[in-house]
Amino acid sequence: MGALKKYGITDYKHKARVTSPNDIRQFDYIFGMDDSNIEDLLEIEQKVPKEERHAQILMLGKQDPNGKNEVPDPYYESGSKQFDEVLEQCVKCCEAFLDKVYK
Repeated sequence: MGALKKYGITDYKHKARVTSPNDIRQFDYIFGMDDSNIEDLLEIEQKVPKEERHAQILMLGKQDPNGKNEVPDPYYESGSKQFDEVLEQCVKCCEAFLDKVYK
């Protein structure tokens, strides 16, 4: 949470949860951070009839203007520097994605 605090995000109430088939029906976009996430999301997507699928499943890192494809999991690294770097990468990716969607 220290990395979020540096960005002024202090009242964070969201938490991670398991993606459900209903998410495939409900959301416009669902992002995976790495190949394993994408594989898991595609498996969940297969549980939803094609005519009910709404979400586009995308790799967040492919939105990175610096050309990185995967967003590494900072949990497996020591120290807070990795959390800061991953948050910065996520912000860049999200901004680039939104620029594409809203242009």
